[in-house]
Amino acid sequence: MNSLLEVSGGLIGGIVAAVAIVAVAAVLIAIYLRNRPPRPPRPDTNSTKKYLEYTGNNEKLFELVDVGTSYDKTAPFIVPPTHCAILIRNGTPLGPYEQGEYPLYDAHDGGNPKQSVHSLKVLYISKTVRVRIRWGTQEHERFQYQEPRLGIFVSVGAFGTMEIGVRDAMTFYKELVASSPNYSTEDLQNHLRSLTVDDVNETLESVLKKKQVPYTEFTTEKRAIQREANAILSEHFVPDYGIEIRNFLIENINIPKEEEEAFHNLDREETAKARAEKQKREEHERAREEYERNEETYGWEKAAERRRKRDVLEDMEMDDTIYNRNRDREREEREYERDLQHEDEERAWSREDKAADREERMFNKGLDVRSDVEKSKNEAIASVAAAEAASEKSAAVNAGHHCSVCGSSYKPGAKYCPGCGAVLPREDEHVACPSCGNQVPWGTQFCPFCGNKVIK
Repeated sequence: MNSLLEVSGGLIGGIVAAVAIVAVAAVLIAIYLRNRPPRPPRPDTNSTKKYLEYTGNNEKLFELVDVGTSYDKTAPFIVPPTHCAILIRNGTPLGPYEQGEYPLYDAHDGGNPKQSVHSLKVLYISKTVRVRIRWGTQEHERFQYQEPRLGIFVSVGAFGTMEIGVRDAMTFYKELVASSPNYSTEDLQNHLRSLTVDDVNETLESVLKKKQVPYTEFTTEKRAIQREANAILSEHFVPDYGIEIRNFLIENINIPKEEEEAFHNLDREETAKARAEKQKREEHERAREEYERNEETYGWEKAAERRRKRDVLEDMEMDDTIYNRNRDREREEREYERDLQHEDEERAWSREDKAADREERMFNKGLDVRSDVEKSKNEAIASVAAAEAASEKSAAVNAGHHCSVCGSSYKPGAKYCPGCGAVLPREDEHVACPSCGNQVPWGTQFCPFCGNKVIK
């Protein structure tokens, strides 16, 4: 009995193990069948497609579709509203085609277009997609820019991003896509990245020169610089490549660190000079304001006099003005002294004439008083001459001496006349009277012995 139970238990265990193995195999087969890729349908050589439609999304800038020979001769290709298309038949581009349906084959292909057309492709180009590319200048690609404030050249570099889109589909295909059968968006980005370096540098340099931006204001003026650069570059590549640039952004624009440190020191010196000049201008403005207030306070006449003096000081002509004024004053003084001398001579001649008339009247009356008259005359003349000599001497002491040749006044101790250049006598020198020959002191105008004029 026990042996029978053991045999039956072993049989049951084997059956259970076999069932478990079968179940595991069934589960694995079910998993494989579920995850197995679907078998591609067997190609039907007799079936032809009725139309070609763009099945991609609107995230790519362009996509090239190879039509092949699986389309009917009347099958059209459909262009969605978000795209335009270029039909390349046997290597010849046709189009561009806007939204709508267009035939893949035309009437020139004959009765069997599939045999007459060896290559047929459609290039779908998005109207709205913009491809973002990065641009930047390497160290060896920096351009030289003359800093307007310091007047020196700095090495300028910049980097940023830009977005490109297609404006002219046919030019875009001929100049870029047709260069390679497998041309991709990555190829376009690499091509434009190397293509735009020189153009971007040239554009940035022209904008900086136009706006005269100091290197210290590159960061603050970055938006204005990129706005003008965007306006220039937006249409720059349309004629040559059929692409437009939008959203040209400058992330940074700078100069090398060593140049920045050197120019910072120079800029600090220039700033100190500018600060001193600004302080000087402010002081000048304060002085001018003070002057204008004084002008209103003291009236126009005094203000005009102050303005005249200030202009003389500013033009550095004070010395010439003072010299001319002194010269005119001396000339007026000489003329005045000459007039006084003439008046004195006329008065002396008038006295002589009166004395002569009186003497003649007394002689006609028969009075024998000639000696007394002459004595009184000589005494009168001597007294007058002494008085005149004293007045002349005091005048000479106060206002200078007079030349015996031209009558110009001169200071005591002078050797030559300032008016005619004649040699002047010494102060202790005597001269002879031209009428009686007696020695009289220098500067005497009338002889105290005979009364005649000594200086003519």
